[in-house]
Amino acid sequence: MKTIALLLLLVGCMTTPEQTNETPNRSFTLRISHTEKSKDSHSTNEFWRFDKKELAYQKTFTGRKGKKNMPEKTIKTLSNEQIQALNEIIAQESLEKNIDTPKHSEFHVPYTATSVVWELEKDNKHFRIELYATSEEMRTDETYKKLLKVVEILQK
Repeated sequence: MKTIALLLLLVGCMTTPEQTNETPNRSFTLRISHTEKSKDSHSTNEFWRFDKKELAYQKTFTGRKGKKNMPEKTIKTLSNEQIQALNEIIAQESLEKNIDTPKHSEFHVPYTATSVVWELEKDNKHFRIELYATSEEMRTDETYKKLLKVVEILQK
C-alpha cells in the first residue's frame, strides 16, 4: 500500500502543465489608441485585460467620435482552446520582451497616430512593449502586426 502511494506521489510530481491541462500563470493588458489631430480631433481607445480565463474589453471614443458613439464594455470567459491559441501566439511571436518606442513630438497637425501598450505578466516576470508612431508607420511595424494577431484571437 505504501509503495502504491509513493508511486502515485512521484507520478504527480513528474506531471507537466501540458499533461494536467494547466495554463501558464499569465495575465496581460493591451491598449491600442488611434488619434487624429486636426480641427476636429478625436480618438478611439481599445483596452483588453486578460487574467486567468476572464477577458475584459472596453472601447471608448473622445472628441468628435465621443459625441456619436457610446462606450463599449464586455467581460467574457475564454475557452480552453482560445487560451491555448493565445499562449501559442505569444510564444511564437516572441511577445515576452521589453520594447520602448519614445513618443515623437514633432508630428505636424494634421496627423493620425497610433499608440500601443502591451503589458504581460508571466510567472512573476513583467514584460512591456510600448509603441508610438504615425498610423502609416505603425501599419508596417512588425511588433504591431504580431500584437494584432493577439487581437484577432481576442475578438473571436
